[in-house]
Amino acid sequence: MAYSQPFVGQYIPGKMEKSYPTPAQDTQLLAILESNITDYINQLYGSPPPKDTNPDKMLVNETPIDWKTVKRLYASDRVNQDTYNASISYTSESNSAPVFTRDYIVRRANYAPRTKGSTLSGIVNAFVTAPGSGYTQATVSVSLSGGTGSGGAITAIVSAGFIQHLVITSEGNYTVAPTITINDSGSGTGATGTAVVQPQTAVLVKDDMIRMTDQPLDGLYVLVRRVYKTLPGPTLTDYDQDPQLLSLITTTMREVANPVSAPTPTPGQIVHYKPIDSTTSIEIIQTFATPADYSTQRFAAWSFPGLFYGFFNNAACGTMLYQRGAFSAMVKIRLDHSFGSFTPVSGLTLIPNTFAIGSFRVGPVLNNAFTLESDNPSCLFSFDILASSPSVDTYNGYGSTAQLVSGESEIWKAQIFETVKMYVVMI
Repeated sequence: MAYSQPFVGQYIPGKMEKSYPTPAQDTQLLAILESNITDYINQLYGSPPPKDTNPDKMLVNETPIDWKTVKRLYASDRVNQDTYNASISYTSESNSAPVFTRDYIVRRANYAPRTKGSTLSGIVNAFVTAPGSGYTQATVSVSLSGGTGSGGAITAIVSAGFIQHLVITSEGNYTVAPTITINDSGSGTGATGTAVVQPQTAVLVKDDMIRMTDQPLDGLYVLVRRVYKTLPGPTLTDYDQDPQLLSLITTTMREVANPVSAPTPTPGQIVHYKPIDSTTSIEIIQTFATPADYSTQRFAAWSFPGLFYGFFNNAACGTMLYQRGAFSAMVKIRLDHSFGSFTPVSGLTLIPNTFAIGSFRVGPVLNNAFTLESDNPSCLFSFDILASSPSVDTYNGYGSTAQLVSGESEIWKAQIFETVKMYVVMI
């Protein structure tokens, strides 16, 4: 069906047909046009109503009803939408971390995405904290002072002498809410109110333009949905245990704003940032408690060093050495494990397996007349004295006691060192 001729039919001006229930009183007008179809030409979207005194209204929808009737729907731009357009949820059900989802109806041509991570400035709510008495609508006024920002305006609504409601006529640009003062040039007194701005910890994380499919405003207008999330979000804590040592492992998680900085290394702690998108990340911190010291025990073969006791005189062979040869035996070994920062192992009392510091050969021997005799094959011996050998007196004092023989200090987890000292029961 083509419309090719100018409109010549009857126009019913300014017939209010539909109104959105918003505090800002945003409205739509529905006008009925009666015309012969052949004499009608459709209007351009965005055109003002013909012969009407509402130049702020724009044509958003036009539908033929029958052969002589066309329905035109006009709408105005919405104002102060932040005062009524929010839905609130809570991250992880924490009341301290509200998420504000705000829906705006805006002209498609005027839409521009806002900077992610930015905050919302302006008065979003104003409420009466004390109604007072004696007020009249003609004499009451509201003033704003203080706060951080400017440009806000509020109107007080009077009912039966009381301040019943506060209407925000201009959100202004505030990051800290101003103070409301309710004035009256008549006899009104005692009324107070409070202005509210959205918390500045809530930052923009999502900004979507959505087509209003199957809605009368579709085409000229779009739905813009902006999500402001309180960051950092609530901290969730998980507790676990090391499967061997049963020491505590604490993991905390929370959502934070990007950009994030590289974590500072901290012993006992691992920090990880997992990006969600370009705006936010999940901060994961694992904290390892220092395990309690403990000991283990085992039996194993251990080599004991040869010992040099001194010299003695043998009638057959002359000067001889008192010594005990090196040997191996099954002994009880204790391992002491301790945790913390790096500590050099000290206190070793026995250092095995080092080089010999000398060899002694006995023979030929001296006879009783202190003259050399020929070599006696049965008196030829060689002895190696180990540098690791403690003195006899000291070693004898070790008998049946556990002595530190070795130790090492290595990283267990997250720059927490485990020091292991080995003790052997001396024989």
